[in-house]
Amino acid sequence: MNIKPIGERILVEKLKKEEKTVSGIILAASSAGSNQNIMEIVSIGNGEKVSNEFKIGDKIISSGYSGTTIKHNNKEYSILNFDDILGIVE
Repeated sequence: MNIKPIGERILVEKLKKEEKTVSGIILAASSAGSNQNIMEIVSIGNGEKVSNEFKIGDKIISSGYSGTTIKHNNKEYSILNFDDILGIVE
């Protein structure tokens, strides 16, 4: 089963952040605090705005706790509306 957003929506996967201390110890994701607002685009809806503005693989920043979170194949994804996307990370 594939998930394909419709209209002006995108499907994103939350990026996990790995942090090291100054001495080189790698912290677990739960203690490092992941940046929940930076995500990678996995699929794009058929709306004109999203298809012109974004491409699969782009890393984006979204507002707060926006979108609908779903789990599929042991991964966590979110479906976001175009208006919830604040910018592209370059």
